[in-house]
Amino acid sequence: MHCIIDKITFSGNSVCFTPVGYTDNKTLSDNINENYESTLGNWVTNNLAALEDGSVLISEFFDIVVYVYVAKTSATVTSGLPLILSTEELV
Repeated sequence: MHCIIDKITFSGNSVCFTPVGYTDNKTLSDNINENYESTLGNWVTNNLAALEDGSVLISEFFDIVVYVYVAKTSATVTSGLPLILSTEELV
């Protein structure tokens, strides 16, 4: 099973998940997900009530952090995505 790496950005009025590659390295996917949790994941958790009532917008996160990666989707087919071996390959 492969783990798809998505780049999360904000465009227009939408949060966009774009697959950029895949990994078979659990340590790499764990590191990507730890970074996700310490950035966007924590920001959403800390602002959940304000996001729900509309007093804070998700775009505010992306005004500061342009993109973040997440590696939580498992797949058997990678549809031609490149194999990512290290975080240095993510740009």
